[in-house]
Amino acid sequence: HWYKKLGIYDHVEFVDINEFWDLYLGTRHFKVPSKVDDFEKYLLLEFPHEKNGIIEYFDMIRGMRGELDSFLCDNRSSFTKIRNPYSTMFASKTYGKILSELFSDEDIIKLLTSNLELFHHDYNKISGLTFMSGNSYYLSEGQCFIKGSSHVLIDYLRKCIEEAGGTILRGHFVEGAKLENDQIKYLDVYKKSTGERTKVSGNHYIFNNSPEVVKRWINDQSPGKENLIDSKEKLSRSACNIYLEFDRPPSEFGVKAYGNSIHLSGQEQSEFDGLERIGFMDYSQFDSNLSPDKYLAAILYLDEYSNWSNLSKESYDEKKEKNLVQLFKFLDKRFPGLSTACSRIDYGTPLTVCLLYTSPSPRD
Repeated sequence: HWYKKLGIYDHVEFVDINEFWDLYLGTRHFKVPSKVDDFEKYLLLEFPHEKNGIIEYFDMIRGMRGELDSFLCDNRSSFTKIRNPYSTMFASKTYGKILSELFSDEDIIKLLTSNLELFHHDYNKISGLTFMSGNSYYLSEGQCFIKGSSHVLIDYLRKCIEEAGGTILRGHFVEGAKLENDQIKYLDVYKKSTGERTKVSGNHYIFNNSPEVVKRWINDQSPGKENLIDSKEKLSRSACNIYLEFDRPPSEFGVKAYGNSIHLSGQEQSEFDGLERIGFMDYSQFDSNLSPDKYLAAILYLDEYSNWSNLSKESYDEKKEKNLVQLFKFLDKRFPGLSTACSRIDYGTPLTVCLLYTSPSPRD
């Protein structure tokens, strides 16, 4: 709805990919089609004994999509006051609870959570409303890419904001908030490069964090607290992102889908501190506009912050080298010879994530 109102479809090209997500589960290989109807038909063929649950699951997906469309088209709506059937039902359950009520086959549950657990979420803890809301759009029309990378969309949105009289602050960090009558009056922000501080006010504020964390942060603004992460000690699981450049396209080694979720065998898990799954994202399958002469991809997996935080520089580098040997071993088993085409590696750990998502003050 808002994409159409802003004219995004007239200025930004979205490209579909037929085979979007693959799951490698032991000796089984599942292919996730990119369209919601095709995905439902595929699951019915692969899991005929789960027919009733599959039909109900996709009824939920379509129903949630309809409710969200209605909500987004009604400027008077408040998300906290949604009383639609699916939204109300999902709000009281975790995504794991929804799946356990629909399915008994563990393989279909792993398939329906394969992309979720590659990042930060435990499907038995994440809100059913949060995930089903996103998944309803993801399965309906979200499985596509922007030609020329997301920068094309960002540049167009920037133009829309500026033409509407808005201002964009780059390189600024939120340092505090002023409350009046339980409403945000303005935000204190500073520019990291210069240390310049200013106040920013508006009609609406969007925080990239849960409401609970934001409220706790606003109500406890002690001196020196300059971001929504209270302290490094409270960080636990985080993503390891290993960005790769290849001299040849990964598709030549058998990589068919953009996203690949690989469940490791028991033996493989014992070789890598109990790691259960890794993801391999083949960015070269779409026009990323990031490296025209190379083929870009990434390995993703979850790790504990504590596994990295107390290492010396030497031990830190050794751990990365050891992990890379094992990770490429796992990939070469599914995609023979893939590691031989890799020419560059950039390994980000939970410490890297902490560095990127915190905003130390210039005075520190």
